Amino acid sequence: MSALHALFICDPNWSTGHVVRGLAATVPSALHVELHDWRQPYTDSDHDAVICMSITGPARNPGWRTPRIASVLSGPGEMLLDEVKPLVFEPGVVLAGVSNECAELLRAAYPQAATVSTTPGFAHPTNFVWRDRRGPIRRAGFVGRSTTQHMQVSGPVKRPEMFKKICEAADVEPVFTEQDYRFEDMQRFYDSVDVVISTSSAEGGPFSPIESIACGVPALSTDVGIIHDMELPGRFETIEEAATLVKHARGFLPAQREAAAAHAVEAVSSWMAFITHAAAVRSAEDQQ
Repeated sequence: MSALHALFICDPNWSTGHVVRGLAATVPSALHVELHDWRQPYTDSDHDAVICMSITGPARNPGWRTPRIASVLSGPGEMLLDEVKPLVFEPGVVLAGVSNECAELLRAAYPQAATVSTTPGFAHPTNFVWRDRRGPIRRAGFVGRSTTQHMQVSGPVKRPEMFKKICEAADVEPVFTEQDYRFEDMQRFYDSVDVVISTSSAEGGPFSPIESIACGVPALSTDVGIIHDMELPGRFETIEEAATLVKHARGFLPAQREAAAAHAVEAVSSWMAFITHAAAVRSAEDQQ
C-alpha cells in the first residue's frame, strides 16, 4: 500500500507543526507530509487528505468550511466552542479534538459531522533531547507569560498567578517563557528549569508537560485535557497540593516517561485512523 499524501494547515513552527513532523517520522512508509502555514492563503489541492489544525484559517476563509478539509481543533473547555462557533461545517465533515473533552464538545456542537475522533498531541524524540538530571528542584517553568497583556487574554484559563503562588509556597524560582517564544526555543527553556508546572483550569492540551517529560524534566499539572486522558502522575488540584508535589517531582519522572510513551503509541494510531478516514471521505467526494 502506497503512503498517504497529507497536507497539514498549521503553524509549522509551533507544537502542532512538530506533532505533525513527529507523526511523519514515526510512520514514514505510511504517511508523506507537507506543511502549509495557516497565515498563507490556501487553495484546494490534490493531496489524499487535507488536515486543518488552525481555528483562524477556516474562520477567515469561507472556502475552507467544507468537508474536503478535515479539522483538528483544540481549546480549553467552553472556550473551544466560542472559537468554533463562527465555523459553518457542512454535513459529512470529519472533525477531531486533541483530547476526549474536546471531541465530546465538538460532537455535541456539530451533530452533522460524519465522525468526531480524538487525535492527541505527543512529543516525538526528533523534536526534543532527553537529558538525565540530578539535584534539588530550584526553578519551576511556566509556558506562557506573566505580563499584564498576557494575563488579560489567558489569565483566567492559564492562571499564571496560581503558578506564582505555588512557587512561593514551594520556595522555588518561577520562570516564564519570554516574549513571543518560538517552538525551537522550547528545548532551551526546558533545559533551564527543574520542573514544569501547568495550572490551567481547562485545556485542549496542555502540550508543555509532555514536551518537558521528553526532555527529562518532570511535570506537574492540573487534571485537564490530555493530562486527564493520560492519567499522568503528578496531577494536583490546589496550590498546597502542588507545592508539596514539587519537592518530589523527580520521583514522578519514570512513571511519567512510561505514560508518555504509551500515550504516543495511542496518539499515532489515532492520527493514522483519522487521516485515513479523511482521505476516504475526500476520495468519495471526488468520485461523485
